[in-house]
Amino acid sequence: MLIRCNRGCTLKNGTTTGSVDVDEDKVICDHCGDAIDGISSFAKQSMIRAGNVVKNDKRKAFQFYCVTCKETVETEIIAGELRGCDCDGQCKFNVSSFTIAAMKSIGHED
Repeated sequence: MLIRCNRGCTLKNGTTTGSVDVDEDKVICDHCGDAIDGISSFAKQSMIRAGNVVKNDKRKAFQFYCVTCKETVETEIIAGELRGCDCDGQCKFNVSSFTIAAMKSIGHED
């Protein structure tokens, strides 16, 4: 969708394409990266339906599904056991011994 960027965007006299940052509920100019003001909620929804969405990759290394917490958490090895970083120690993971050995070999052990 073509939109008008903020003053100072040099692409096509200010007319550009944008993508919706769903987490922040803002439209970001695909050319300059600035947040664009004055975009209606209807236009944002149209952009989302068209697939013009900012891709935020928030995944980190060694995140596994915790059977106890029922969510994916970042893990570390403490005293030879795999534990969730922000958990109280009751977490259970279905992870192979090879994965734990790989984590130890790269120094992901505390």
